[in-house]
Amino acid sequence: MKLLVILKMKKINYNKIQELINKIKNLIELKQNWDSYGADLISEKVINKTIDIVYKLWEKYYVYFDYVFSGRNNNIQFDLDGKYNSVELEIDENKNIFVIYDDKDNVIEEKEIKEEKKDFLFIANVINMIKNDIIYENRL
Repeated sequence: MKLLVILKMKKINYNKIQELINKIKNLIELKQNWDSYGADLISEKVINKTIDIVYKLWEKYYVYFDYVFSGRNNNIQFDLDGKYNSVELEIDENKNIFVIYDDKDNVIEEKEIKEEKKDFLFIANVINMIKNDIIYENRL
């Protein structure tokens, strides 16, 4: 019975991953100046890179972000808000920046993500902490 519940939860969450991927793919339809303030188009390279990161986080660690939206400078941003912390992951053609905030929106840690196993594990651990209402504190 417990295994059935776990499999149903993974299926429900997989549906959320598919919704997230569809939202990312739809960003290619934005036109130049889509925000009327001079925003750039989201390139196919950024979209593919973003989808790859989403799949890696899901397939290896079963974690995902709740919100995705386009940035103004050919970038895509993910957000996740929790009781004690929130995080953002910003992806562009050249770099990925992961930022952790406290409950007052002060930056606790900002880290460039190199798309290596240790970086994905770090993101997954922070996401799990936030989703389980565990306070993240930078211990450096």
